[in-house]
Amino acid sequence: MQAMLLLPSLMMSIMWAVRTNEWTIAYMTAASSLVSLIIARRRSLQTSAPVLPVSYRRGRVFLGGRRLPRSSKLWLPSWRRHVKEHISSLPNEQRNSTLLAEAKARGFQSTSAGRLVSWLGVRGDNHFELDLALDGPHLFVVGPTGSGKSQFLRLMLRSVTARYGQSRLAIQIADFKGSALMQGLEIAPWVWASIDDLETTSHSEFWQSLSQELESRELALKKAARSEFDPFEFGNRLLLLVVDEVAAACRSSVRASELLAAVAARGRSLGIILVAANQGMSGVPRELLLNLRLRIALAGTDQVELVQLGAQSGKLLQVERNWIAARAISHASDDRDFVFPLESA
Repeated sequence: MQAMLLLPSLMMSIMWAVRTNEWTIAYMTAASSLVSLIIARRRSLQTSAPVLPVSYRRGRVFLGGRRLPRSSKLWLPSWRRHVKEHISSLPNEQRNSTLLAEAKARGFQSTSAGRLVSWLGVRGDNHFELDLALDGPHLFVVGPTGSGKSQFLRLMLRSVTARYGQSRLAIQIADFKGSALMQGLEIAPWVWASIDDLETTSHSEFWQSLSQELESRELALKKAARSEFDPFEFGNRLLLLVVDEVAAACRSSVRASELLAAVAARGRSLGIILVAANQGMSGVPRELLLNLRLRIALAGTDQVELVQLGAQSGKLLQVERNWIAARAISHASDDRDFVFPLESA
């Protein structure tokens, strides 16, 4: 700022020197002006950097919206100092490691009471857990490619199977993002049926079995003159239906789209909980979205889509290494930001 204030005086000095043929003075004044501008520019970069948030995505460091060079030797001193201070000032890292160790020790089993509670990560100084059957009752997970959606689903599946036995919980999985969702999880005893987009021959059978399950549970409720399903009373298990890339599942067939909308609309009273994941809201039928009342947005979700999902808080930033930032959005409560481990399942 001071250099800019001096600029008119320097320009007048150059003009006077040219008119009086004092070329040495003109050259020296011009050089001084250039040096002053360079120093002012460098100082402005150095002083503005500390107010910008530090974030990490795919192994790269970002200062605000600026992606820093891979080699820290190319960073400005202020960038290096600010990133170092940011890392050293994070008390969350030790706290999160302690909470993660506790969760791993019990196999990510939830500790809260509820119908179908899952451990999902860490919020502040506490474990973050949600009852998938009551808080939603259906869950919509949103995040762009590489944001950790599949990791989130794997963590959730590992948590619920650690807490609830095969006599209480059954799982159906429609993996339209390859076939890696269940790999290494050892949850086969809970899985009643599964399909993926690589093998399409069993798709019709999968959706037919889901349709039959809906009808049988509706008949059981009608015979008992009840309005809500009780797995212990009717002898059936809670059914957790997990769909990765739900827009692709809906595009795969009209039958799939209709059944998913039916589960979202009637599944709560029938003991069927739907967890649908997608890169965004695009391609997801409106009648399905209306009943996915509990939403989880992962870091990287577009700000416009955050608002469309119903979020009220500010921008969701990724700020911690090895942890994915997420936000739970519900019409029944305030937004809740939390983080879940990148490598846990």
